Amino acid sequence: MTAQSRFVLPVIALLLGNPLMTRASDGVAKPVTLRVGFINENSVKCQVATPCQQVKPEVAQEYFAYLDQGFDPVRATITSGGSNNDIQKSLLNYEDGLAARNKLNGLCPGRCTDYDYPDMLWHASTEAAATKDLDVVIDIGVIFYGADKILKNGIDVTGLVTERVLRQLHRQ
Repeated sequence: MTAQSRFVLPVIALLLGNPLMTRASDGVAKPVTLRVGFINENSVKCQVATPCQQVKPEVAQEYFAYLDQGFDPVRATITSGGSNNDIQKSLLNYEDGLAARNKLNGLCPGRCTDYDYPDMLWHASTEAAATKDLDVVIDIGVIFYGADKILKNGIDVTGLVTERVLRQLHRQ
């Protein structure tokens, strides 16, 4: 288990109640209010990864188009006031499509991430949280249930985090 997953999983557990709940030492859930931001970490990773191997241009083009356009139905479901189940189903469809593409062509076909990427992502997410006055930034790809609460009530900081990671890469 990575340091990031040790952090993310407990945070996800914090966010699944309505109102948002935490576990107290006495085992009784207590309400807590959090300002939540979310990212599509697959999109961030692929946007900052550098070309490192040859792949068919149409494979890479389709994959990168899916990262953004494939998420449009999720946004549309939220905007149209879809039910919690509709939002959850829409996000699952997106993640299933991404998983199928990853199995077929690998993550971010033809690209490799910098070995410092996890650290850069951590710093970029922290900066984005401070900029937007957020208590937590969560990757929507690792929320197994309850994503509707995050997507409806949080703000998407994917672009801001991507921008911050790219800035760190250019400093090197």
